[in-house]
Amino acid sequence: MVKAQQLCICVGETLLRNVIFDVIKILSNAGICVNMVSNGILMTDDVAIKLKQSGINDVQISIDGLGSQHDNFRNREGAFKSAVNAVECLKSAGISPVVSMVPNKINYASFPAYVEYISNLGAKSIRMMPLLPMGRGKINFDDFFMSSKEMFEFVSKLGYLKEKYPNMNIDWGDPLEHLYLVRVTRRRYPLVVSISSSGKLGVTPYLPITVGDVRKHSLKEYWDAGLNTIWRN
Repeated sequence: MVKAQQLCICVGETLLRNVIFDVIKILSNAGICVNMVSNGILMTDDVAIKLKQSGINDVQISIDGLGSQHDNFRNREGAFKSAVNAVECLKSAGISPVVSMVPNKINYASFPAYVEYISNLGAKSIRMMPLLPMGRGKINFDDFFMSSKEMFEFVSKLGYLKEKYPNMNIDWGDPLEHLYLVRVTRRRYPLVVSISSSGKLGVTPYLPITVGDVRKHSLKEYWDAGLNTIWRN
């Protein structure tokens, strides 16, 4: 079985489990690049230091707009303040913070001000992805999903902002794009699998397809049974 090159600990709030530091340490000591996504609410200086000591590669903090924009999107008052504090804690611990956002109806128009704020905050990267109909995104999809006109207005600003902030990596990516590219290019795509908190094994966290359960069989057993060729097939 080929050793994993990269692992992302994400979906839900990753800092709810104290065992996370041991998991990161075991994986990083094995030479695996470990990244993590967090809403930042549970981040403190001590937590950031423990993440650094555990060997984390980078931590992505979700900031979906400025002030009340983020609070409304996250349905939690004070969420924006917590996320900003998380970025500051990571910087103090020597971890270069990555900020992520989901462009939507309530934040797309103020994106230039958002990029300026994040740049002044000290983050060097903004990662974006479209709103997906999953979880609360499915329940509130119509309230937040941009129209084609709004999407055009948003995307048209990206080139200008990348030139204005050359030291800021502003990255737009669709998580479903790799599924399309595998089909049209017929090339071998790097193997991606997902493991849910309940142990369900899937081909990607963005499709409701389950191919196994790691509580019943090991990942190696699934690999030998055909998981290693599932993307090519």
